[in-house]
Amino acid sequence: MLHSSVSLSAVVAKPVDACSPLTNDVKGKAVLVRRGGCPFVKKAEEIQAAGGRVMVVGNHQPFIVRMGVEPRWKGLNTAIPVVMVSKRAYSILVAESYTGGTLAFEESIDVSSNVWEPLEKLTNGEGWPRSDVYVAKKFEQMLEEHQAWPDRIASVKFAYNKKLNTTATDATSSVKSEL
Repeated sequence: MLHSSVSLSAVVAKPVDACSPLTNDVKGKAVLVRRGGCPFVKKAEEIQAAGGRVMVVGNHQPFIVRMGVEPRWKGLNTAIPVVMVSKRAYSILVAESYTGGTLAFEESIDVSSNVWEPLEKLTNGEGWPRSDVYVAKKFEQMLEEHQAWPDRIASVKFAYNKKLNTTATDATSSVKSEL
Protein backbone atom coordinates (compact mmCIF):
# COMPACT_ATOMS: atom_id res chain seq x y z
CA MET A 1 0.00 0.00 0.00
CA LEU A 2 1.24 3.52 -0.78
CA HIS A 3 0.96 6.57 1.41
CA SER A 4 0.94 10.15 0.17
CA SER A 5 4.42 10.64 1.60
CA VAL A 6 5.90 8.03 -0.76
CA SER A 7 8.02 9.22 -3.64
CA LEU A 8 9.25 6.70 -6.21
CA SER A 9 11.63 6.82 -9.13
CA ALA A 10 9.82 6.53 -12.45
CA VAL A 11 10.89 4.16 -15.21
CA VAL A 12 9.40 3.16 -18.55
CA ALA A 13 8.78 -0.58 -18.86
CA LYS A 14 10.75 -2.55 -21.44
CA PRO A 15 8.82 -3.78 -23.34
CA VAL A 16 6.73 -0.61 -23.14
CA ASP A 17 3.40 -2.51 -23.05
CA ALA A 18 4.62 -4.85 -20.26
CA CYS A 19 2.89 -7.82 -21.88
CA SER A 20 5.94 -10.05 -21.41
CA PRO A 21 8.69 -10.29 -18.77
CA LEU A 22 10.43 -6.96 -18.23
CA THR A 23 14.01 -6.61 -19.38
CA ASN A 24 14.94 -3.51 -17.40
CA ASP A 25 15.36 -2.84 -13.68
CA VAL A 26 12.05 -1.71 -12.19
CA LYS A 27 12.58 -2.93 -8.63
CA GLY A 28 10.99 -0.52 -6.14
CA LYS A 29 9.97 1.93 -8.87
CA ALA A 30 6.81 3.39 -10.40
CA VAL A 31 6.62 1.67 -13.79
CA LEU A 32 5.13 3.49 -16.78
CA VAL A 33 3.40 1.26 -19.33
CA ARG A 34 1.42 1.86 -22.51
CA ARG A 35 -2.18 0.77 -22.69
CA GLY A 36 -2.93 -2.04 -25.11
CA GLY A 37 -1.42 -5.31 -26.22
CA CYS A 38 -2.74 -7.42 -23.34
CA PRO A 39 -5.10 -7.22 -20.35
CA PHE A 40 -4.32 -4.80 -17.51
CA VAL A 41 -3.91 -7.70 -15.08
CA LYS A 42 -1.19 -9.27 -17.28
CA LYS A 43 0.75 -6.00 -17.22
CA ALA A 44 0.40 -5.75 -13.44
CA GLU A 45 1.58 -9.34 -13.00
CA GLU A 46 4.69 -8.71 -15.10
CA ILE A 47 5.55 -5.52 -13.21
CA GLN A 48 4.92 -7.11 -9.83
CA ALA A 49 7.06 -10.13 -10.77
CA ALA A 50 9.91 -7.77 -11.71
CA GLY A 51 9.67 -5.96 -8.36
CA GLY A 52 7.87 -2.83 -9.53
CA ARG A 53 6.04 -0.96 -6.80
CA VAL A 54 3.31 0.81 -8.83
CA MET A 55 1.97 0.46 -12.37
CA VAL A 56 1.05 3.67 -14.19
CA VAL A 57 -0.86 2.96 -17.41
CA GLY A 58 -0.71 5.63 -20.09
CA ASN A 59 -3.90 5.79 -22.09
CA HIS A 60 -3.67 6.40 -25.84
CA GLN A 61 -6.53 8.91 -25.63
CA PRO A 62 -6.81 12.23 -23.77
CA PHE A 63 -9.19 10.70 -21.20
CA ILE A 64 -8.87 7.94 -18.62
CA VAL A 65 -11.09 4.90 -18.28
CA ARG A 66 -12.03 2.50 -15.54
CA MET A 67 -9.73 -0.52 -15.53
CA GLY A 68 -10.94 -3.90 -14.44
CA VAL A 69 -10.28 -7.60 -14.37
CA GLU A 70 -12.75 -10.16 -15.67
CA PRO A 71 -13.27 -12.57 -14.09
CA ARG A 72 -12.32 -10.88 -10.82
CA TRP A 73 -10.44 -13.87 -9.42
CA LYS A 74 -7.70 -13.32 -12.03
CA GLY A 75 -6.58 -10.21 -10.16
CA LEU A 76 -6.46 -11.73 -6.67
CA ASN A 77 -2.67 -12.21 -6.72
CA THR A 78 -1.95 -8.65 -7.85
CA ALA A 79 -0.92 -6.55 -4.87
CA ILE A 80 0.63 -3.45 -6.46
CA PRO A 81 -1.37 -0.24 -6.94
CA VAL A 82 -2.44 0.44 -10.53
CA VAL A 83 -3.46 3.83 -11.91
CA MET A 84 -4.27 5.19 -15.35
CA VAL A 85 -3.24 8.58 -16.67
CA SER A 86 -4.18 10.46 -19.81
CA LYS A 87 -2.08 10.51 -22.97
CA ARG A 88 -0.80 13.98 -22.06
CA ALA A 89 0.12 13.04 -18.49
CA TYR A 90 1.83 9.86 -19.68
CA SER A 91 4.00 11.85 -22.10
CA ILE A 92 5.04 14.19 -19.29
CA LEU A 93 5.83 11.27 -16.96
CA VAL A 94 7.89 9.50 -19.61
CA ALA A 95 9.94 12.68 -20.16
CA GLU A 96 10.44 12.99 -16.40
CA SER A 97 11.55 9.37 -16.15
CA TYR A 98 14.37 10.02 -18.62
CA THR A 99 15.68 12.86 -16.47
CA GLY A 100 15.57 10.85 -13.24
CA GLY A 101 12.17 12.15 -12.15
CA THR A 102 10.19 10.77 -9.26
CA LEU A 103 6.48 10.35 -8.71
CA ALA A 104 4.63 11.21 -5.52
CA PHE A 105 1.10 9.95 -4.98
CA GLU A 106 -1.67 11.92 -3.34
CA GLU A 107 -5.28 10.91 -2.95
CA SER A 108 -7.71 13.44 -4.36
CA ILE A 109 -11.48 13.65 -4.60
CA ASP A 110 -11.00 15.73 -7.77
CA VAL A 111 -10.04 12.64 -9.76
CA SER A 112 -12.91 10.19 -9.75
CA SER A 113 -15.26 8.24 -11.94
CA ASN A 114 -17.86 10.97 -11.37
CA VAL A 115 -15.70 13.28 -13.49
CA TRP A 116 -14.14 10.93 -16.04
CA GLU A 117 -17.02 8.61 -16.93
CA PRO A 118 -19.15 11.43 -18.42
CA LEU A 119 -16.14 12.61 -20.45
CA GLU A 120 -15.55 9.08 -21.74
CA LYS A 121 -19.25 8.76 -22.62
CA LEU A 122 -19.09 11.98 -24.65
CA THR A 123 -16.19 10.51 -26.59
CA ASN A 124 -18.34 7.47 -27.31
CA GLY A 125 -21.06 9.77 -28.65
CA GLU A 126 -23.30 9.44 -25.59
CA GLY A 127 -24.67 12.40 -23.66
CA TRP A 128 -24.62 14.99 -26.41
CA PRO A 129 -27.83 16.95 -27.07
CA ARG A 130 -29.59 16.35 -30.41
CA SER A 131 -29.52 19.93 -31.62
CA ASP A 132 -26.27 21.31 -33.05
CA VAL A 133 -26.92 24.58 -31.19
CA TYR A 134 -27.16 22.74 -27.87
CA VAL A 135 -24.12 20.60 -28.69
CA ALA A 136 -22.08 23.79 -29.11
CA LYS A 137 -23.56 25.21 -25.92
CA LYS A 138 -22.71 22.05 -23.95
CA PHE A 139 -19.18 22.16 -25.38
CA GLU A 140 -18.68 25.75 -24.18
CA GLN A 141 -20.12 24.93 -20.73
CA MET A 142 -17.80 21.96 -20.36
CA LEU A 143 -14.76 24.00 -21.38
CA GLU A 144 -15.65 26.50 -18.66
CA GLU A 145 -16.36 23.79 -16.06
CA HIS A 146 -13.02 22.04 -16.63
CA GLN A 147 -10.87 25.10 -17.42
CA ALA A 148 -8.37 24.36 -14.63
CA TRP A 149 -7.74 20.81 -15.89
CA PRO A 150 -5.75 20.55 -19.17
CA ASP A 151 -6.40 16.79 -19.56
CA ARG A 152 -10.13 17.25 -19.13
CA ILE A 153 -10.13 20.13 -21.63
CA ALA A 154 -8.29 17.89 -24.11
CA SER A 155 -10.92 15.18 -23.52
CA VAL A 156 -13.80 17.59 -24.08
CA LYS A 157 -12.22 18.90 -27.30
CA PHE A 158 -11.51 15.36 -28.51
CA ALA A 159 -15.13 14.31 -27.86
CA TYR A 160 -16.50 17.47 -29.50
CA ASN A 161 -14.38 17.05 -32.63
CA LYS A 162 -15.38 13.41 -32.82
CA LYS A 163 -19.04 14.44 -32.48
CA LEU A 164 -18.66 17.02 -35.27
CA ASN A 165 -16.97 14.49 -37.55
CA THR A 166 -19.64 11.86 -36.81
CA THR A 167 -22.41 14.35 -37.53
CA ALA A 168 -20.75 15.39 -40.80
CA THR A 169 -20.28 11.73 -41.80
CA ASP A 170 -23.92 10.94 -40.94
CA ALA A 171 -25.10 13.92 -43.01
CA THR A 172 -22.96 12.86 -45.99
CA SER A 173 -24.27 9.27 -45.76
CA SER A 174 -27.83 10.58 -45.60
CA VAL A 175 -27.35 12.71 -48.71
CA LYS A 176 -25.72 9.80 -50.61
CA SER A 177 -28.59 7.46 -49.71
CA GLU A 178 -31.12 10.01 -51.03
CA LEU A 179 -29.31 10.17 -54.37
